[in-house]
Amino acid sequence: MSNYSFSAPARQDLRQIKNYMAQFSLSAASRFLDAFEEKCCLLADFPEMGRSRQELAPSLRSLPVDKYVNLFGSPLIFWLLGLPCVLE
Repeated sequence: MSNYSFSAPARQDLRQIKNYMAQFSLSAASRFLDAFEEKCCLLADFPEMGRSRQELAPSLRSLPVDKYVNLFGSPLIFWLLGLPCVLE
């Protein structure tokens, strides 16, 4: 199993996402972050998983987390709710 970590800006983005979602449902926010972390573990082991999004940008891929579509490339970058998150 590969390791991953979040950059400081990514951690801040995730806090903002959780805070935003928690305004509507704390349990939904927690479920989303759990699902997101699970996908990160999978991506650390299988960085080529997900759907190719070459039509949007070279080496861009997408992967759903809950009901959100997350876009990532190399280096592994996520866009969540319009906020960039970088995995180091």
